[in-house]
Amino acid sequence: MKKEYERQPIIIKIHSNFMNGTRYFKLTQLDYCEQKVEMCNVSGEVISDFPLIWKGLTFDESKQRILDLAHEIRAEEVEIY
Repeated sequence: MKKEYERQPIIIKIHSNFMNGTRYFKLTQLDYCEQKVEMCNVSGEVISDFPLIWKGLTFDESKQRILDLAHEIRAEEVEIY
């Protein structure tokens, strides 16, 4: 049974010359206030060895944290899939 807080994972594409190219971040909900963030390749396959686990943040707050990071590094392009 699907829990009320469950969401499909999303991919956030960030392109920045500051980061020397494009990075993809996969955000997966583990629990209501626990998310996993992984770096992925263009097809969505995880390429990071050590995913970040964010506790104490909702899914939307975690998504906003990634978008804030994109703003801080002066991203030229941000897309959410």
